[in-house]
Amino acid sequence: MVTLEEIARITDEADPVLRNLRITQCYHDLSAALARVIDAGNANWSTFATWASKTAGLSIRSEEVPELFLSLLTEGARLRPRVGPVFSWIYRHTAAKVDVFQQARDTIRRVSQEVADGNRKVFAELAPLFAQFIELMAAPPAERPGCLDRFLASLRPGPSDRDGQDALRQAFSNYAAAAAETDPGSRAQLILLANCQIGLHEQTRLQDNIQDAMNAPVAEMITEGIGRLLAIRLAFVLLRPFGVSRARARAAIQEDWQCLVTRLSMGLSLPGGRVLPLGGDSIPWPNQIPETLRRLTNAELNALLERFDDDLGRLRTQGARNWSRLQDRMGFICELFRAEQQSVNLFDAPFSPAATAAIAEGLVPDTGI
Repeated sequence: MVTLEEIARITDEADPVLRNLRITQCYHDLSAALARVIDAGNANWSTFATWASKTAGLSIRSEEVPELFLSLLTEGARLRPRVGPVFSWIYRHTAAKVDVFQQARDTIRRVSQEVADGNRKVFAELAPLFAQFIELMAAPPAERPGCLDRFLASLRPGPSDRDGQDALRQAFSNYAAAAAETDPGSRAQLILLANCQIGLHEQTRLQDNIQDAMNAPVAEMITEGIGRLLAIRLAFVLLRPFGVSRARARAAIQEDWQCLVTRLSMGLSLPGGRVLPLGGDSIPWPNQIPETLRRLTNAELNALLERFDDDLGRLRTQGARNWSRLQDRMGFICELFRAEQQSVNLFDAPFSPAATAAIAEGLVPDTGI
């Protein structure tokens, strides 16, 4: 059993790299425990969180610096169509005066911090709730309804964007209903509904972290780099009557940057070394929609999925266009949850046995992560 004391120690870990590794392992342990009390044949939210947290570790350890990032910082050619010839000329004639590699280092550090903060924020809220839910589901059947009622009553009322936990109350109610459901199709749909409800809650909570992380390259370059050059400041003053403003230029560059990064350099690490791209026009889903999730009869599930997808009859091949937008992220996440819910290898251990042992001792492994 994962204890609340253990979760608290992980949350309080000062080293962001070790904390991420311990969070990832704890999600795996919670995933296995949830599978035992709900359904071992359907992945729960913590199952997916294991691999999302492992992927986040790449950024936290600064192990993944896409080639695209440095090329955009040094060339900027792909950013120019959105900002027009005036700002393109300014960029071309002043970017050489900026230490882009220092900007890159500063940006990587900032992205790493945002990802680490988001990783801890979600874990600190959800892991204790999963541990409590697992414990109550292990109670004798006669005691379970009362335990569940008390647990649900402890969750804060209100929507996710106002620090409420209404979505989590619904999700845990659906997990409990799934555990009691005898029909495989109905049970799978209840689990998918709960997974998506928790996903929407945590993605809403992470919006600021994700936005800041994806804006970091632009924010550093515009405000700390070329934006401070005298020529740029004067140019914006002179061109203001013609509608050319720093805010408009920055917004346009941010939009292009976010879409490019989403399409070309973001991916989710999955078992077996698979990396599923988050953006692009051809997402290689490894599985078709599981049989029990093809024809959806749960009205609440249909309503939630239709908020992010107008065709539930198939898996769309397009990924997210802009990962910084909640609507785009949730469209991809709901597809991922539905497509992969019965992929049993998602329950695989995220680290090698030697690495797992080292993490348990409070060490960052040299290999196996």
